[in-house]
Order: sequence, then structure tokens, then C-alpha cells
Amino acid sequence: MKTYIKKQKLLLLFEVFISLLNAISKVVLSFQMGTMTNAAVDGRPRELELSAVYCVICLGLCYVFQIITTYFRKKISGNCIRAIKNDLYHAFSRSGIGVFHKKPDSYYFNLLHGDMDLLERDYFDSIWRAINLILQVILCAAAMLFVSPQLFVIFTVVSFA
Repeated sequence: MKTYIKKQKLLLLFEVFISLLNAISKVVLSFQMGTMTNAAVDGRPRELELSAVYCVICLGLCYVFQIITTYFRKKISGNCIRAIKNDLYHAFSRSGIGVFHKKPDSYYFNLLHGDMDLLERDYFDSIWRAINLILQVILCAAAMLFVSPQLFVIFTVVSFA
């Protein structure tokens, strides 16, 4: 499977980059929501309005980046599935017509269609979720270290407990 994914390096790198931008937008959104809350409590209307605008911008960026990453995920997965199917068709054609009489037609149909859907849903989607989760954890940890190293240590200890 790795060979099929490695053939999509450029699209994969772009998808990871967009996922990184999405994670950054979420972290900035969290900071801006905190700033907005503090401004509301302290009675600073100008800062409240500015933070609200930043929150809307960050939220919009999150949605745009999510749409773009979904598009690239489906494109990469589709390209990989198409390459796998192509390799299967070539293997069947090299094997000759006699190979099709060894198993029922439903076996080949499930192999070429049903199993590919499972592969895309269970294998490729889990890769994308792992990429996003790793990026979000790293960025959130970096943001927390920036805000308060002591708080980072407390959350790390609590997470492992």
C-alpha cells in the first residue's frame, strides 16, 4: 500500500500543508476566543469587536481548509484505488480466462468493488485522521508551551495518568 501512496507525494505534501494551516487556524481561533472573552469581561468593546472579527475569519479559514483537505484526501485515495484496481485488472488479464472459472463471479466483483470501498474507508481515512491528529497535538502542545510551560507540564502529567 505504501507504494501507491508514495506515488502521490506532491498531493500528499499539499494535503499535509493544508492540514497544518487548518490546525494553525484552530489554535489561533482558540486564542482569539479567549481574548474575546477577556475583553467582554473587562468591558473593552473595541478589543471585543476586533477579536470577534478575528474569530469569524479563523472559523471561515477552518471551513475552507477542511473543504480543501477533504478534496485532496478523496483525490489521493481515488488515485490509489484506481492504481490498485488497474494492477488487479492487469493481473487478471495476464492470468488468462481460466482463472475466472475457479471462483464465483461475486468473489471477483467484491474484490474489485466492495473491498476497494472498505480499503478506502478503513485504511486511507485512518491515515488522514492520524495525520490531522498528530498535527493538532503538536500545534496545541506548542501553543500551550508558549502560553504557560507550567500549565503544559500539568496537562502532560494529567494526560498520562
